[in-house]
Amino acid sequence: MFLQKETIRHADSPRLLSLRPWLFSNSVRTTNNYTKTTPKADIHIDVRNHDESIQHGFTYVDYNDRTKRLEFVFKHSNGVYKQHGFAYGSIDIPLPDLYIEGKIDLYGSHNRVQVSYIAIGSEFLQQIPLSNIYYENATPAYAPRYLNDNTRIYYSKICEGDSFHNMMDTSKTALEAINKIANIITPFLLTNGNLDLGLIDYSYNQYKPTAKRLVRNLGVDSDDFIQSYAYYWSLLNLLSYTAYTPTEIYQHLANCDTHQLFNDLLREK
Repeated sequence: MFLQKETIRHADSPRLLSLRPWLFSNSVRTTNNYTKTTPKADIHIDVRNHDESIQHGFTYVDYNDRTKRLEFVFKHSNGVYKQHGFAYGSIDIPLPDLYIEGKIDLYGSHNRVQVSYIAIGSEFLQQIPLSNIYYENATPAYAPRYLNDNTRIYYSKICEGDSFHNMMDTSKTALEAINKIANIITPFLLTNGNLDLGLIDYSYNQYKPTAKRLVRNLGVDSDDFIQSYAYYWSLLNLLSYTAYTPTEIYQHLANCDTHQLFNDLLREK
């Protein structure tokens, strides 16, 4: 009766103070409130804990806007890729998983790129066929040194010979540089070959053959850089047509130190 006559103006029960029933037949209008924000210039991405589930892409990115230093780790997926010759031509070759760690500086008003350090890492570093790897050890700052199954990853610096710099030099912002790295990392590895450096002959694991020793077992003059690369790329190309995955191919190469074992591998096509 009291409700019908509207003689009760203030409900004495908290449940009658609910806003939801009132909004059923009413609407509320509020004034727009603009909050000015400044975009954060620093960038930090770290998904290294999920490395095993990432097939191809960045696992670590750190950009400091004050120092203009960009540091990154890029995991490059195993697969069959097109290797370009030193002068012309190309051939498909398998590659294992690779890790690329880099430090680059973005300078000045146009953010001119200066490459401070580029390194490459792999379980099969001494068997990979790339032509721009120094014969030395490198210690990564952020890239993994061991995988979850305790597999060791070996690292060496890359002789980038201004090719990475030239591919990156038009980057005007850190985000643009990061996107560009993702796009150029494969052509950077497989083009712009360096004939100052032959096939790897540095034993990161003394119990496994190096690429140069593998070619020597084919009867090839390993001191003839062009010929040794051509033969090794051709061998890898033939092995890519077997039933083995790229990772399995390198597992076999790491345990294959005689001409007879090469023939056995090729017979399993």
